[in-house]
Amino acid sequence: MWNKLSLFLFGCIAHIASAQQIHIQGEINDSISGEAISGVSVLYAKNDEPVLSDANGHFMLTINTKQRTEGLLLRFVALGYQTKELALIPNQDYYEIILSPRTKV
Repeated sequence: MWNKLSLFLFGCIAHIASAQQIHIQGEINDSISGEAISGVSVLYAKNDEPVLSDANGHFMLTINTKQRTEGLLLRFVALGYQTKELALIPNQDYYEIILSPRTKV
């Protein structure tokens, strides 16, 4: 009985230790004017709720994941701008994002 309880507790601790929180932040600017862009939706592929950039173009996002940051993608979506995807770089938590205005065809 004691061995089963010990094994269960070890499994729970191992599961908790394998999950991690990654804090990502940065700023989003216009490629032409260099000005901050507010209201940009910042989406993590596995999260339905976007985070919006503030009036100064800053954003902050916390990702709960079991895998490393390598290969994780963020998507930046704003009205009037081209959508941008960014692959996260391991051990980097701050990003400067430049969005280009959408051109009319």
